[in-house]
Amino acid sequence: MSGNVGQHHNQDEVQHHGGADYCFSRENGHLAAQSLWLGDSLLGRRFREIVESTAGSKNFLLAGEAPYDLETRYYSLFYFRISPGHVPVERYDDPFLPMMIAATGFDDREMINEALRYRYIISYEPFNFKGNLSDFPRTLEYGRKVDAFRRRFKESLWTAEFRDDQDAAVTVEGRPFRDFSTFRRADGKRAVVIVNQGKNAITAAVDLGHPPNELRWASPEEPDLHAVQDSVAVPPRSAVVVFEM
Repeated sequence: MSGNVGQHHNQDEVQHHGGADYCFSRENGHLAAQSLWLGDSLLGRRFREIVESTAGSKNFLLAGEAPYDLETRYYSLFYFRISPGHVPVERYDDPFLPMMIAATGFDDREMINEALRYRYIISYEPFNFKGNLSDFPRTLEYGRKVDAFRRRFKESLWTAEFRDDQDAAVTVEGRPFRDFSTFRRADGKRAVVIVNQGKNAITAAVDLGHPPNELRWASPEEPDLHAVQDSVAVPPRSAVVVFEM
């Protein structure tokens, strides 16, 4: 999903340095207090200068593992791992920056659903980089369906603006449901990604704030568009997208 580049380099663990580590000494010729990790961004800038003066950005992908916001000026791709309860702060901060997450489970539908929900690229990592793709066929099969689905609805799910839970509300059995995200296309039309990570099917209703245009739904496993009545059924461990037509 990220395009083709001739060469790439991933800078490992450029994070861990954005917290409260400061030097308060007035004897070292710098401002007090100054971050002990000021060199992180300087290193990223130097890497970027090397790329631009040699292969060029179109031919060389410079990626970083979990850079903090200032470092994303220099790294073209953001790699990190997420866990249950993930809050997409980085995606909210930059709706369009390419971000990649790891799928490591043998039937990792939940992680791939999160990739769809937050527009993350999927990095397949069986046995934590020590295995082969053939080691988890279920994860790979579902991931391929999700990527094919995103290619089919590229303008709604890939090049659209990530809006998190803005521009829509979702309810299940009349109660607010939080496991969704909204994407807004250039023409203003929205797509609502509803994720059911549970073991039982749910029936979800989508409110777009005003009488919307015609609504249709589709999913990675049923990619053809279907008419939406009052609600949509979301199978367990699955995702359904409601499109404003």
